[in-house]
Amino acid sequence: MCAQTVLESGGTERFPSRMSSSKSVLMTGATRGLGLECCSALVEAGHHVTALVRSGESAERLRERLDSDSIELVICDLRSLASVRRAAASAANAARRRRRDYDAIICSAGTQSFGARDFSADRIEMTFAVNHVAHQLLVEALFSTVSEDGRVVVVSSGTHDPDALEGRSHPPAEIVVSELADGTEGGQELSAMRRYSTSKLCNLLLVRHLDDLRAHRAGPSVVGFDPGAVPSTGLTRHWPWWLRTLSRGAWLLRPFGVAVSTPRAAGQALAEVAVGRGPYRSGRYYQLGSERKPSATARDSETARRLVSETRCLIDARTPTGDAD
Repeated sequence: MCAQTVLESGGTERFPSRMSSSKSVLMTGATRGLGLECCSALVEAGHHVTALVRSGESAERLRERLDSDSIELVICDLRSLASVRRAAASAANAARRRRRDYDAIICSAGTQSFGARDFSADRIEMTFAVNHVAHQLLVEALFSTVSEDGRVVVVSSGTHDPDALEGRSHPPAEIVVSELADGTEGGQELSAMRRYSTSKLCNLLLVRHLDDLRAHRAGPSVVGFDPGAVPSTGLTRHWPWWLRTLSRGAWLLRPFGVAVSTPRAAGQALAEVAVGRGPYRSGRYYQLGSERKPSATARDSETARRLVSETRCLIDARTPTGDAD
């Protein structure tokens, strides 16, 4: 009997898992920094990668960098819910054509900006829109195309935890989706750093909720991943020059318990967590290759359920007429 999807929206047929060392991976964020290094590591190991990229220019840049037949490119602008829906439909159709489920989905793309708020095509604050809302829509749309022994990996950050050094100075906001969509808390505009740390908390709450659902229905494992402090990743291109300069000294944070890595090492660790045979347990949070305890809020199932539910309502409300199906 075919297994059914774990999402509440109902079941869909799965294709048999292929017993092969070569994995089929779908990922966002493959054109820069951490995601590019992860994609490179996967391709070098002989895996097939379906990379969701923002534009034709991004696709051409990735194709020139890796020059491999093991990469399939799908245009997906995470700043647009309509684009995410189209990309998810295209990726699902590709899985059906190949009669092979994905072995992993990696949500690696992220944005961080400074200065005044910016908004997506759907009038959602950009950091929240790209880092959380688009990825929730993508994962929920494609969850049934991931093999039951597969894995969904959502990249987060130590900034989500106000008790950790990385998150102490810019703690996440309260999880109220209507406010996060506006980039505010209690009517006051959130700083860029708090918008980012809150989006990283939302990443782990999505992991928490999807793992909670596995207690009732079959589905792939879901884990969070923290690359540690990685200077020179794509995120830093949005930073002011003075902060980019300071970030190059991230290794100074090591004595204070902050994990510091390079894009290459972090990318390889992300690839390993996604497709490796290690004991990566569903619902857990891994910093590079080691399990790390997330914040108390990130472990709260009710907050996670409310976030996911309210995000679905936001997606429905902001989806243009004709793009709902």
